[in-house]
Amino acid sequence: MGYSHVARVGDLIILAGQVGRAPSGEVPPDVESQTVRVFENIKACLEAEGAGLKDLAKVTIYITDYKFKETVLKVRDRYLGGSLPTSMFVVCSALALPEYLVEVEGIAVAP
Repeated sequence: MGYSHVARVGDLIILAGQVGRAPSGEVPPDVESQTVRVFENIKACLEAEGAGLKDLAKVTIYITDYKFKETVLKVRDRYLGGSLPTSMFVVCSALALPEYLVEVEGIAVAP
C-alpha cells in the first residue's frame, strides 16, 4: 500500500507527513536526529516541486511525547528561521511505526 509524499494542486504543494526515515531506510533512535531528517525530507519534497522551505505556509507537527517539544521546535527554527509558517503542534500516543517519534506535514505555495 503506497502513497504520495507530495502532491501539487495548482500553486499549492501539499506534503504528506514526513518522518525521520532516511532514504537508506534508517530511522535514528533520538528525536533530534529524526527531526533533522524530517526537515531534510520536507526540503527534498519541496525542491522536487521547484519550491523551498521559505514557501511553507503551514505545518502540523506530531510528537509522541510532550518532552520532545523543545527539541523539535529548536530544529524547526534552525530550518525555517525567520520565515515561520503557521503551525499546529499535536502530542499523540503513537505514529505509523513505533520507532517514529516525530512527523510533520505541510502546505506550501509555489513561487
